[in-house]
Order: sequence, then C-alpha cells, then structure tokens
Amino acid sequence: MTNTAILTIGSELLCGDGLDTNSAWLSRRLEGLGCSVRLHLSCLDAEEDIVAGLATASALASIVIVTGGLGPTVDDLTRAAVARYLGDSLVTDEGELAHIEALFARFSRTMTPNNRSQAERPESARPLRNEVGTAPGFVAEGPNGATIYSLPGVPREVYWMWDHHLAPELRERIGQRPRAERTFRTTGIGESTLAERLAGLEARPELEVRYSAEETLGTVRITLLADEQEVVQAAWLEAREIAGHHLSALGTDRLNEATVATLVAQGLTATTAESCTGGRVAAQLVEIAGASRVLGRGFVTYSNLSKTELVGVPAEVLQAHGAVSEEVARAMARGARAAGKSSLGLGITGIAGPGGGSEAKPVGTVHFAVAYGETEADVLHVLRVLPGTRDVVQIRAAAMGLHLIQRGAAALVSQRDS
Repeated sequence: MTNTAILTIGSELLCGDGLDTNSAWLSRRLEGLGCSVRLHLSCLDAEEDIVAGLATASALASIVIVTGGLGPTVDDLTRAAVARYLGDSLVTDEGELAHIEALFARFSRTMTPNNRSQAERPESARPLRNEVGTAPGFVAEGPNGATIYSLPGVPREVYWMWDHHLAPELRERIGQRPRAERTFRTTGIGESTLAERLAGLEARPELEVRYSAEETLGTVRITLLADEQEVVQAAWLEAREIAGHHLSALGTDRLNEATVATLVAQGLTATTAESCTGGRVAAQLVEIAGASRVLGRGFVTYSNLSKTELVGVPAEVLQAHGAVSEEVARAMARGARAAGKSSLGLGITGIAGPGGGSEAKPVGTVHFAVAYGETEADVLHVLRVLPGTRDVVQIRAAAMGLHLIQRGAAALVSQRDS
C-alpha cells in the first residue's frame, strides 16, 4: 500500500485554541483510495518546526499532505518552510496572482499588499488553483522522492482541493483497489472484552480488525478490513454473531440513527421515562429526521413524585425498594408505555454521581427496563454499574437506553411472529 502522512500547521492546534479536523477527513479519503496513513503530525507556526515536520513525514511516506500556513499574515510560513526544505527559492506565480486579484474584484473588496504573498510558491512546485479561497496550494517533489501537497488550512478549501486536485491525481498514481471494509457498533460491552471475543478474527493474517471506543456516543466501533470482499463479508457476519445482543448499529449508522430506523421499519413507537439521564435518550432520538413517527412523548422523572405523577410508579414501590431499583425501573417502563400509548416503554433510573452512592448501590448503578407488552413478563430489565464521571455515566446510560429500545423492539416482533 502507498504510505501517506498528514502534516497540519498552526500554533492554535497545539495550544488548544483550535481543533484539527482536516487530518481525520483526509485520512478517511486516503484509505478509501487504498493508501495507508502512517502519521498525523501538527506543527507550530515556526519555520524550523515545519521543516522538521516535513523531514519526519517524508521519511515515513511517499505522499505528504500539508494543510495550513498559506494565508497572508506574518505567521503563515508554510511556503517559506517548504521552499527551505526543498532547497528552493520562493517565486511569485503570476497566474495565481491574477486569479487572487480577480477574486477580490469579484467581491468588490480591496486587495491589501500582504495578499500578494499568497501567490508565492517554491520555484520547483506546481500551483494548485483554489476556486473557493484566496490561497492557492502547490505540489512539489521532495529531496527523498516524497510528493508534498501543500493546501490551505480552511476545511472547506481542503475539501474542494481534494475533490478537484488530489483525488484525481492520487487515484491515477496509486492505481490500486481500496481494501474492502465493513463496520458495526456495539453497546454495553467494553472494548477489551470485545477484543477478547474477536481474538480469533484478529489472528487471521488476511484480516485487519480496528476498534474505536466512542466515548461521546457510548459505543464501540469495530471496522474490519481485507483485500477481498468475500473475506471481509464473511468476517463481518461472524463478528456480528459474536457480538450478539451487544450489536447496536451497522455500517456508518450511529446508535440513535439505527434505533429510529429499527422502530420505523417495524412500525413501532416508544415513550421514555428517564431519571438519571435527564432526557438524553429522547434528545438523541429527536436528533434524527423522522423521529416524530416513533417518539410521541418523553418524560423526565427525576424526583420520586414525578415518577408517581407522570408514569404511575406506585409510592409503595418507591418506598419499599428505593428509586434506584429493578422494581422502579420496571414500573417506569410499563408506566411510560401506558402513558404514551406506545408499543414500547423505556425506564431508566440510577445514580450518576459523584455523590449519592452506597455500598449496596455504588455510583454508576443504573437500572434499565423496556416494556413491550401488557404483562410483567413482557418487560426486559438490565442492571449496569457504569464507570466514569457523572457525564460519562449519563452518556453510557443513554446509549444503553437506546440499545434497550432496539432489544425491546426485537422481543416484540418475535412475540408477534410466534
């Protein structure tokens, strides 16, 4: 595979004032062409650092993509740094200068003298026209044979230049078929435990297994890659079986997208009653277009009184078992289903922390229940003790809630079909 590296320029990326989104975006597209991304590297707006970054990246990769540092200000030093690395002098590209002047004229803006610097490039470089910004890019061959593409840092401009310059050139140069890929997501199982279960697949030399713990989504994404479609397809089906009931989304779908799609496909509706998650499950559902077809109501039943008044949890059940209990979660689920006149009712009650825990019910204890029928037997209950801060517990609990809706839907469909 063709080795590639991405070098992003900008002091703001290293001091925390900015976020490097270009590397992830470019990496996905490079892999789609069959490239292997070997390095992501960020540099300060300092000529010496950029030169060092170019040397490091070029030692690992035959294609280096640089983003940022092509603006008109004094800290935009990428042009000078690349020229220094190449042993070149900077020259003004008259064609690009005329294009920049025309852009300013088109928008009736006055072009300041410092914008002329954007038309400069290393002498041996070839310009790359930028139709959506004033900073052209360029491409040059490095001293060790690596091809260096230098692009502006604005994401919108990176995307345009990829589509119009890099993708066509690299596709022709690489001339290889991208690897076949399959992806799925799991919920309610740790990355390490999942890796143990998939160890047999990982041991196959023809297959690559990648894991990504998606902390902000409460899921683990698994990606399988192989040279042959048949290999990755067979492994994907096997991995899904191994994941079992933890499987929560296929392909690029996120958990909430998969949950809404499941309900829509089966013609089902859901009502939620949430305590420790404070409405996060309902909020994630309504992020998805079409959620109005599946979610009629969402209750935030944080207090004991609200659990009784809104979804009918008996006061004596709360008093006997406490708000964080299987009995209350089950009552919340059944009450939510009845109050919403829906196919499914979800109940979540727990201790998100940092206080409120006990030896019997430590922080992170969460009871989940989904009701999918009229009887007590038609309620699925799950208990989890979730690690992490208050926010992490709530994120993971919301993910479990969404996944439990899927499991309730499956149970209801199975019941109907039997």
